Amino acid sequence: MMLSTQNWMNTCRLEEAFKTEFIDDNKIVGSLFDYVAHGRSEWFRYNLYSPYGVLVQSSMSGKSRLLVEMASAGLHLHDESTDQYVFFISLANPDSTGFPMSHQCVRDFFLTQWDLPVTKYTAFLLACLEQLDAYEKSSKDWLGAQNLVFWQRVVGDALWLPLLLWADSRSQGMLTSCFLLSMWKF
Repeated sequence: MMLSTQNWMNTCRLEEAFKTEFIDDNKIVGSLFDYVAHGRSEWFRYNLYSPYGVLVQSSMSGKSRLLVEMASAGLHLHDESTDQYVFFISLANPDSTGFPMSHQCVRDFFLTQWDLPVTKYTAFLLACLEQLDAYEKSSKDWLGAQNLVFWQRVVGDALWLPLLLWADSRSQGMLTSCFLLSMWKF
C-alpha cells in the first residue's frame, strides 16, 4: 500500500527531525551505555542465559533515536579496541507514518512461520554477524551501512543458511547442530 501525500509528508518531517542534532544535556546516552556495560559484566559474572535488555516507552518518545545515538557515539565496552555494533531493525507496519521506516524484506522474514523458529532467529543472527565480519569501517559508520541492500543480503543469507547447515551436518555428523545451539545460548 502506498502512503498518502499527507502521510508521506509527515514521514519526511519525522525523518528530518530524526536526523537533527541530538542534544543530550542529561547525558542519557552515556547513562544507558553504562547500564548496558553493567548488565554485560553481570552476565559474565553470573553466567546468565542471555545479555538482553528491554527499552519500553510510549510512541514518539525517542527510543529509536536513543539507540542510534548510542550506537554512533563510538563508546567502548572495555578498552579503546572494543567497538560496539548495533543492528538496527524496525518491524513497523509499512503503512505506518512513523520513522524510522521498516525494511519490508526483514519484516516479511520475521513474520513468516517456520517449523523451528529458533532456526530462523539463529540463521538471521549468523547472517548479521557474517555481514559484520565483512565490514571494514568503524562502528560509527556501521548504522549507515544498514541500507536496503544490506538487509536484503542478510535475509537472503538467512534463508539459505539452514539448508547449507543441514547439508553440512549430513556429511559431518551433528557438529554443526551442536555449534548452533551453543551460539544460540551465548
